[in-house]
Amino acid sequence: MTATVQVRVSILLLQAWCTTLGKYVYVNERMTWDDAQSYCREFHTDLAPVVNREEIRKLREISGDVFSFWTGLVRNDGDEWMWSGGGAAWEILWGTGQPNGLQIEDAGLMINYWIHDAKRDAQNPFFCFDAIVVREEACWEEALGHCRERHSDLASVTSHTEMLLIQKQLEKNLSTEHVWLGLRFFPGGWRWVDKERLTYEAWNEHGRPSCPAARQKCGSFKVTGWRPSEGGILGTNNTLVGVSLGESDLGEGSVWEAHDCEQKLYFVCY
Repeated sequence: MTATVQVRVSILLLQAWCTTLGKYVYVNERMTWDDAQSYCREFHTDLAPVVNREEIRKLREISGDVFSFWTGLVRNDGDEWMWSGGGAAWEILWGTGQPNGLQIEDAGLMINYWIHDAKRDAQNPFFCFDAIVVREEACWEEALGHCRERHSDLASVTSHTEMLLIQKQLEKNLSTEHVWLGLRFFPGGWRWVDKERLTYEAWNEHGRPSCPAARQKCGSFKVTGWRPSEGGILGTNNTLVGVSLGESDLGEGSVWEAHDCEQKLYFVCY
């Protein structure tokens, strides 16, 4: 068996140990924190941030009663706790007596659904975060149908770190200047279609629209640093598309905007 075939077989076996629920992928294979991060970045988006008890409930639904697993929490050289995908970890669900002050323990290990600091060379299963950028033009309703049929749902965004993770995925390929999210204005106000609570918001300078126009009731993500493509405007199968495509620079200024639901945009699923 050649080395290439061995690698492919190893990947297939590892993927067989994965369980997916929405934006989270549980990998039931023991790795060091650094190896887990590399795996998540190659096959998904990054190691998963875990910022509230609702997210822990979802992780528990996927993994059952697994005693411990890696999260994306890590301490940087400035002694600050950060999430692997970017963004400071302002609220950390520390276990009792954690962190315990040992400098050699600089990664976040979830133990019994509370976070503990741990050595990065320990081996544990882990969770990846998975944002999927769909490079097809679709109005908001079409994007919703596509995500629910082929993935889980249109993406919700519950933290600044998730904004950065989606931006990271958008930076990898050409994109439209705006992309659809699972944000929609209903009679009771703006809500995520996957029923996530709207606890984090990142509207543009005009703030959250309280009474958007009839066709402006769908939420889009305006891509930071977007610039038109110089190589022509081509979509899938090299067909000409009806919206401008471009590239983006990774940044922290991406915002949400109320958008015309009928406009054809790329979109983000999980």
